[in-house]
Amino acid sequence: MKALLQRVSQAQVTVDATCVGEIGRGLLVLLGLDKGDDRATADRMVEKLLDYRVFADADGRMNSSVVDVGGGVLLVSQFTLSADTRKGLRPSFSSAMPPQDAAALYDYTLARLQARHSPVAAGVFGADMQVSLVNDGPVTFCSAEPETAWRSWNLCGGGPGRGGEWSLFSLGSRERLSDIVTVGAVWRHGCRHPSLYMDVRFLACPDRNVARGPRNR
Repeated sequence: MKALLQRVSQAQVTVDATCVGEIGRGLLVLLGLDKGDDRATADRMVEKLLDYRVFADADGRMNSSVVDVGGGVLLVSQFTLSADTRKGLRPSFSSAMPPQDAAALYDYTLARLQARHSPVAAGVFGADMQVSLVNDGPVTFCSAEPETAWRSWNLCGGGPGRGGEWSLFSLGSRERLSDIVTVGAVWRHGCRHPSLYMDVRFLACPDRNVARGPRNR
């Protein structure tokens, strides 16, 4: 299950020129459902959406959730979030949940949101929708349940001349070095040498085995 969160000052969704859902300040959530997602996955995602701190607090820091600020949530289904775009110029949707199952899980997710928060608005599953919004910031986040959908690893080692141990992990045969999006160096307090830092982000399918997770030093 993948969600694209956008902090908005206003957002609405229309179907056949009729507004079916709108909010003022709050979160626009585009939701993609994958094969293997279930109600437990939806429960975790709902909890994360409502608790995620993306709004400014009294000190201007991004430290408040949509619940804290009394904002709205607009939930819109978007199966294209399940696309595999690693190869070629045409996305593959083989990992997307079948429409009938996805509709039921979307309805469940919406019901859980409505039970825990207000106001909550929604689009129409499977419809041709037009979504308009004013992104406040802009502020946009990607969230996934389980974390294997969008996996991020941090590898911190001892750095040159320090003899530190490196965190070990293995990538599936289809991962590529191009999936490493950030390689840099960070300094630790009191150290003469920087530690190497790699942030590896890739789309992971269930058949990709990670032998050992990373260990941060």
